[in-house]
Amino acid sequence: RLAVAVALFGVPHGATDHLVGAALFRKAFQALWLPVFLVVYLALMGLVVLCWSVAPSFSLAAFLLMSVVHWGLGDVEEDLSPSLMFYLEVAVRGGAAILIPCVSFRHNVSEIFLWLVGADQGSDDS
Repeated sequence: RLAVAVALFGVPHGATDHLVGAALFRKAFQALWLPVFLVVYLALMGLVVLCWSVAPSFSLAAFLLMSVVHWGLGDVEEDLSPSLMFYLEVAVRGGAAILIPCVSFRHNVSEIFLWLVGADQGSDDS
């Protein structure tokens, strides 16, 4: 299940991750930045898969929290210096992007979350 979800949604979303990797690794590793980035990137992917298989509910909660931060940072004004207002704005903007669909489409989101954590939904697949 997770592999299908990652292939359909994660891979296209991460299509420009190498650009971030270049910014982070090029100066320190020069010509070797890409192989170093790929090793780190694949190791992190493996760690996520391992964590998700060992503790799927915890991993989903961690993913949602990271999504709040990711979406919140993407929307916060760049000139806003780190302060209480900055962190509050990150939480509100990122939280809205995650919580509004969860509240507005509770049943659908619950089904998706149950599927992601591998919970038995009462199906007769056996």
